[in-house]
Amino acid sequence: MGLILDGTAYEWDLSIPCYSADRYDRLKVSALLRLQQEVGEKHIFHFGTTSQMLRDRYGVAFIITKSRIKINRLPGSEEPVRLTTWCSSLKGIRFMRNYTLKTPDGEVLTESKAEVIMINLKDRSIVRPKDAEYFKNYLYNTDLANSCGDPKKIDAMCTGEVYERTIRFSDIDYNGHMNNTVYADIMFDFLPSEFREKAPKEVAINFKNELLEGETMDVFADAAADTVTFCGTCGGTDRFTGMINY
Repeated sequence: MGLILDGTAYEWDLSIPCYSADRYDRLKVSALLRLQQEVGEKHIFHFGTTSQMLRDRYGVAFIITKSRIKINRLPGSEEPVRLTTWCSSLKGIRFMRNYTLKTPDGEVLTESKAEVIMINLKDRSIVRPKDAEYFKNYLYNTDLANSCGDPKKIDAMCTGEVYERTIRFSDIDYNGHMNNTVYADIMFDFLPSEFREKAPKEVAINFKNELLEGETMDVFADAAADTVTFCGTCGGTDRFTGMINY
């Protein structure tokens, strides 16, 4: 584990925890997202920042608006891997965080990108990074390879099978809303049965509006060929759209 490339990227060597694998001994996509969230936290620590400091001192938080994962193979439990993260660009209010997951031999398992913004936790307004003191030490890397395309808008229609999902206390993170990783669990929970044994090739999620404890979301799942699209609504407002491609 350590910084590489003059501090612009962070590498984390670990073994996949046994509780992070699904019934087919594949790393859950939600668990991958949690590992990515953790390595991002380790990365910003080396810029002199933590999420707790951002909350307590400045009243702000990082929020993922879109994510995309390209999957070659999901590793199994206890398999050793190296997870690398770096930020490749800052455009206006958004910056792009990149991730690669590889074996010790260099096999590329997954490649991911997440579009990130910063919000004021009090009024939920967007904070421009260029105006923030704590962004001055951030470094960007445009040299590391990531073949995953940028996250795109998912125009999923709210059609197909519909399910209800009530937001639980355990879904809520320290920003007061349902954590972004839980959306992946919801998508796979409501996946049509004929897809469950298959290994996904791509997963993408658009986060539209936050969900709070006690709210109940209608989740629509629409399968066509090798793709399942998802749409979540609550109180007449779209909350997320998602896609799993096989």
